[in-house]
Amino acid sequence: MSRQKRLLMIHTGGTLIMQSAGDGVALSAHASDALMRGLLSELPVLRQIAEIEMRPLFRLDSADMQPEHWVELAREIHGALSSYDGFVVIHGTDTMAYTASALSFLLRGLDRPVVLTGAQKPLTAVRTDAR
Repeated sequence: MSRQKRLLMIHTGGTLIMQSAGDGVALSAHASDALMRGLLSELPVLRQIAEIEMRPLFRLDSADMQPEHWVELAREIHGALSSYDGFVVIHGTDTMAYTASALSFLLRGLDRPVVLTGAQKPLTAVRTDAR
């Protein structure tokens, strides 16, 4: 029997893990804990797909993402290569394309997948696209 794949989910910010707070949405004070609880309760099939570890890196609105953040994100991925089979980066949707482009150069030749994902509505919202 082959071992279950190991994925590192890196949180940089964005709407996906925000929670309703009165008139709008707000980032949870315990973002990584809330994300993992929320993801695994909303999508229990994830446990069957891979062993997932969550690592918060930033708590940024993606409009505040700068080139130094791209470099730090790439370093985080490079530093974890020996422990994981793939990476999922949770990111705000406003500038996700810019981060994806930067990572394509910073991670050139990488032998495993790096997936960026985000959402327009929080995971806990009705009719969310976060799933």
